[in-house]
Amino acid sequence: MRTIASLLLHRPRPRSAAANPWPAPILLLAYTSQLGGAERSLLEATARLDRRLFTPILAVPNEGPLAVAARERGIELFLDGTPHLERLGPVAWLGVVDRLAALVMERGVRLIHAGTVWRLTRAAAVAVLTRVPAIGHVRDEDLRLFRSLRFRLAASRMQRLIAISASVMHELVAAGQHPLRVPVLWNGLDPEPYERASGGAALRAEWGVAPEAPLVGVVGNVEPRKGQVDFVLAAAHVALARPDARFVIVGSDLHGVWREYGDELARAIAERGLGERIVLAAAARTCPT
Repeated sequence: MRTIASLLLHRPRPRSAAANPWPAPILLLAYTSQLGGAERSLLEATARLDRRLFTPILAVPNEGPLAVAARERGIELFLDGTPHLERLGPVAWLGVVDRLAALVMERGVRLIHAGTVWRLTRAAAVAVLTRVPAIGHVRDEDLRLFRSLRFRLAASRMQRLIAISASVMHELVAAGQHPLRVPVLWNGLDPEPYERASGGAALRAEWGVAPEAPLVGVVGNVEPRKGQVDFVLAAAHVALARPDARFVIVGSDLHGVWREYGDELARAIAERGLGERIVLAAAARTCPT
């Protein structure tokens, strides 16, 4: 942890824009090496940065789908070595912060971006050590988390917290954040891959759904906050009114941590006799990448 010790002892000032001309290096911290909605949005935004103005460096925990997709788009990677979704002990956490701080100082990074709330504390620590400004993307609605001391301390070191929706912004404000520090910036996705996808007819044929049948679906990681069980409860009511309706749940437990919720979902489908009416489809086969 030489970098942390050096920065604490000497407290160097960040390089000025004149000493570190454009394009400006920026460091983006991703939470996972998988490729979910948050990571896809971060990836697309990073890929579209004007390289005349910015040099993005994407820090990912380790090799995985996100790293592969980033390389395909010509984005520089930094593997920080964080185990998949594991909580780090103090020494290991400081080791990651030390490596990131060294990268910031070596490359003259001018902005640190936390891709999710789960990278906010790490970004704040690096920002304090290096005196480089940081911003944080908030993609979750979690009032209890937003009111926690850890979150509030990390948020106080951010120049801005970027909310992905008005509802997220309102929860941040309810937790004590100033409205002017929480702009709303919706996730941006390129519609072109979806527009050139094969279309609904092929999927209906694959799923055994008649062309004229009403088809209702939900897309997302299979986890409690996405509400797939609630979708099944609603589907049961719709099925009574429209016996010809079919339903599809697109997604999976991307991070492998919601097995119990997956079991609850299977039980909800079976208990309501919807096994023949609901299609469970893997997102990797169904959604454009």
